[in-house]
Amino acid sequence: MNKEKSERITRIYNWVRLVILVLFLTFVFVGLSKALSTNNPDVWISAEM
Repeated sequence: MNKEKSERITRIYNWVRLVILVLFLTFVFVGLSKALSTNNPDVWISAEM
């Protein structure tokens, strides 16, 4: 019983990590695409640094 519970918690933990990773990458790519689509040179300089 204890082993089943720990396996279930591990499975849930792995799913949560995957969801957080996907959300993080989504926000990064959306932010980069918006930064690269602007013609403001200050954004380019800050993105390169």
